[in-house]
Amino acid sequence: MTDLLGVLVAGGRGRRLPGAGPKALLELGGLTLLERARRARRGVRRGDRRGARDLALPVPAAQRVADRPGTVGPLAGIVAGLSARPFERALVLGVDFPFMRPRR
Repeated sequence: MTDLLGVLVAGGRGRRLPGAGPKALLELGGLTLLERARRARRGVRRGDRRGARDLALPVPAAQRVADRPGTVGPLAGIVAGLSARPFERALVLGVDFPFMRPRR
C-alpha cells in the first residue's frame, strides 16, 4: 500500500465569519466544516495531521501539527502538515471546502 498522508488544514480562526470561533467548527447542514473534511478524506490512512495546536478543536493533540514559528496562514499549515512525517503521496484539504466528497 502506498504511504499516503492526509493533511486537513484547519487552523483558521474564522474572524470574518459569523459566530466568532474557529472556522473548522462552523456548522453547515448539521455538520462542522471539520467533520465534513474528515468525511471527504476517508480512505486516507490514519495519522493524518490537522490544524494548529492552539485552537480548541476536537482533534487529539497527537494528530496536530503546529506551524513553524514566525509563519502564518494556510501555506504555513500546508508546509507544517507535509513536514510531519515521510510520505509517498499526500492529500491536502482545507476545511473551508465543504462540498468536497470522497471518490466512490
